[in-house]
Amino acid sequence: MLHYLLLSSFAMFFIAILLNFSKYFRAVHLRCEVYPIPHEINYKHGGSYYEWSEWWRRSFERPRRWKLKTILGILLINRKKMSLQPKHWFATFMFHLGIFFHAIWILMWILCAFFNISTKILKMASLLAFFGSILMLAFGMYLFLRKLRPPLRYYVPLRDHLILIFVLLLASTGLLNFLEDFHIFPNDLQPFFESFKTVHLILYSALILSLPLTKVTHYIALIFTHLILWDNEKMSEKLEERLKEKLHCRVEWGAQHIAKKTWIENFLEVEK
Repeated sequence: MLHYLLLSSFAMFFIAILLNFSKYFRAVHLRCEVYPIPHEINYKHGGSYYEWSEWWRRSFERPRRWKLKTILGILLINRKKMSLQPKHWFATFMFHLGIFFHAIWILMWILCAFFNISTKILKMASLLAFFGSILMLAFGMYLFLRKLRPPLRYYVPLRDHLILIFVLLLASTGLLNFLEDFHIFPNDLQPFFESFKTVHLILYSALILSLPLTKVTHYIALIFTHLILWDNEKMSEKLEERLKEKLHCRVEWGAQHIAKKTWIENFLEVEK
C-alpha cells in the first residue's frame, strides 16, 4: 500500500512540474535593461546590444557556450552564493549535494523498475543516498539554526522553516533505515526499524507531493532562467500578437495601490 502511495506521489509531482513548465512557456517576459547577459557577444566586457546605435536593424551573435557555462556554474557550485556569502556557501553546497545524491538514488531505482540493472550499481547508489542523508542532516541542521538567528529570522517565512524541518525528519528516518539495511543493529531491534520504514515512506510521499507548491524546486526552474532574466529577443510580429493578448490580462501584483484591472485599463487610468 505504501509503495503505491509513493508511486502516486511521484506521478503527481511530475504532472505538477509539467504544468508549471507549460505556464513558463506561455508567459511573455520583457527585458529593457542594458546589463549584459551570458549569450551576448560583449558579455565579458559589460556591454549590451541595447547600447548600439540602431540596434534593431543589426543582427548579433549568441555564444551559447557562455550561457551554458553560467547555468552550470549556478547548478553545480552555486557561484552567486559563493561570491555573495562565502562563509555560508560551503554548508549550502553540501546540503544540496546530499539532495543531489538522493536524486541519483531515486533515478537508479526508477531505471531498475524498467531495465535490468546490476545489483552492484544499486548498492553503490544506496551508498550515495546514505552519505546524502548524512549531508542533508548535518548541514540542514546548520542552515535551520542559522535561519533562527537574527537578522535572518526576521525575513525567513514560516513555510521555509517547516520545509527544512520536513527534510531533516526525512533525512533522519532515511538514515536509520540505511543503518538497518547495513545490519549494524541487532535483530531484536528489527520491529523498531520496520516502523521507521513506514514513517519514512509516508514522509517521502508527503514531501514529494508538496514540492511543486513550494520554491524548493528552484533548481528545476533554473532551466527557464533565460526566459526571465536573459530574454532579449527582438520584437517580431509573433511577439507583438502575444503582447496584445496579454494586455487584456488582469494585473496580479500584491501592492495595494495597484488596481486589479487589466493592463490596458491601468494604462488608460494613468494617462488621465
